Amino acid sequence: MREITAKDFRELSHGTQKRLAGLQGLEEFYFGVDDHGKEFFMYRGEFSHQRDVLSTQLLSIEVIEEESKASQLVISLQDKEFLYVFIKLIYIVVEAVEAFEMDGSDQDKFYSALTVLNDWVEMFKIARSTKLSDNRIIGLLGELVFLQQLSEKIDPDRIALTTWHGPDGADEDFSYDGQLFEVKSSKSSKNNSIKINSLRQINSENIPTFLVHQSFSTSDSSHAQSLNLFALVNEIKQKIGFDFSELANFEQKLLMSGYLHDEKYCEPNFHFDSSSYYEVRSDFPLIYSDNLDPRISRVRYVLDLDKCKEFLIEDLSF
Repeated sequence: MREITAKDFRELSHGTQKRLAGLQGLEEFYFGVDDHGKEFFMYRGEFSHQRDVLSTQLLSIEVIEEESKASQLVISLQDKEFLYVFIKLIYIVVEAVEAFEMDGSDQDKFYSALTVLNDWVEMFKIARSTKLSDNRIIGLLGELVFLQQLSEKIDPDRIALTTWHGPDGADEDFSYDGQLFEVKSSKSSKNNSIKINSLRQINSENIPTFLVHQSFSTSDSSHAQSLNLFALVNEIKQKIGFDFSELANFEQKLLMSGYLHDEKYCEPNFHFDSSSYYEVRSDFPLIYSDNLDPRISRVRYVLDLDKCKEFLIEDLSF
């Protein structure tokens, strides 16, 4: 399937659409702009609709039955600011449909697409209706600051988005050049205790692993070096520039982190104080599953970094 860009949508007149050839060449996919100027994606096939379809302020999803056996699954974008995420969603829906063998039924393909859509709608609704807690804001700030730091080391001209895996559910937040990086952030440089939320979160077995501690302090928006999540996301977007695929990937990772770009994240403001790097060697104080009674299924604990100074390293090197 050829890549769709924001330019493809902008070049369409209202009330027009184009066929998007699938990988197998059989499915009927279309993208277009409706009479009201809303971008939409459509999957057409022989399926019936017997379930509720979720919609939000960002996405409108409907099933239109034609006079023939065919039906249309139509997904319309309601907020142009999220066009890049919408394009990413199109690819995910297409992949869900084409995951079936060529002899798969249109009904099964429809349900597969609908499952993906409902998951995304739920993410949109949660991210739109709620604001991340201060602790989660600091955690995401720490990861984004490290994304910038790592990018600067790898290639100062671009954002190394492929190194960031935390939002995808990976055990460690970042990986690069055969090394793993777990990022932990705290609000005060005086607080050097961090929470380890699972046995899998930091695992140094056979892979060079580093713990990155990002320290922040409370600041005021009037201070020249104050930092907030809304401004930092904008800064990274500007660095990504007109790479529409990368913008879509970035916004997807933010959404999976519970963040939807909104001015409500202009507060709170923080000052970024410092980064500390710890080499996770075999004697680093961690709890491992093979040393644990099998009757214990879940472990969370606090690690005092003030007592881990022998593992401190000056900087990361590649």
